[in-house]
Amino acid sequence: MLNDEYFILVHLNPTTEGVTIPEHLKGDPSVTLKLSQHFRGRMHLTQNKIIAELLFQGNYFDCHIPLDAIWGCSTETDKNHVWPESMPENVVSQLISDNLEIIETKKQASEITPSAPDEVEEAEDTEKNFKQRGHLRRVK
Repeated sequence: MLNDEYFILVHLNPTTEGVTIPEHLKGDPSVTLKLSQHFRGRMHLTQNKIIAELLFQGNYFDCHIPLDAIWGCSTETDKNHVWPESMPENVVSQLISDNLEIIETKKQASEITPSAPDEVEEAEDTEKNFKQRGHLRRVK
């Protein structure tokens, strides 16, 4: 994936054993890092982790990202890959909550509000008037 794109966004679970990232990011439940072979810092891919020298607040930091810590990748061309088994619990909970809200909104939008009886009678009367009167008129 990295070979085909200028950069990728790697979404990772910072609590996974072996993750080394700057201290200020460790408290976040999910961290997204931008990786590119075009960055100045070195990057090395192994069988089980990514080691990337990334720039944070003007200083380079050696990030160690075990592959099992990565729960998703996104590209600039909207290619996305997700590994749900590696997702932090709070990310899974948020996705479920967001999807339930979407489903509830769609359900409410699809429910038809019944018309009041007076409105139905008026609509029927109007329809009868159109039928009684011809729709063509004579033009002189």
